[in-house]
Amino acid sequence: MSQTVTAVQAPQAIGRLDGHTNYATLEYLVENGVTVNEGDFVKYGGTVGVTNASMTGDSRPLGMALGTVTGDGSTKTVLVCVDPMMRYLIKSSTTAFVAANRGSYFDLANANQISNSASS
Repeated sequence: MSQTVTAVQAPQAIGRLDGHTNYATLEYLVENGVTVNEGDFVKYGGTVGVTNASMTGDSRPLGMALGTVTGDGSTKTVLVCVDPMMRYLIKSSTTAFVAANRGSYFDLANANQISNSASS
């Protein structure tokens, strides 16, 4: 079975590596004024909660948001898939996904794309 990823398709959780359908989630506060959309990867925002994960350098995403929330820094929360066994379908911004790049690291450029970074 193959799946086509369109230019506007956000990342999707497509299942666990072990085939199970249940996955781990945690609820996090969303940083004040930040809008996290369903399908966005999130990271710690540095103040009280999570923010969108435009990952570069040593940053790591916590997981994928399972809802859309605009944070107020104190009460608005978002459910996040934090399961380390989860697999995601992500659109690449380059032709980086070739056999030569197996084992390479990739950065999340934004909610819809990733780009090649340093190799492992």
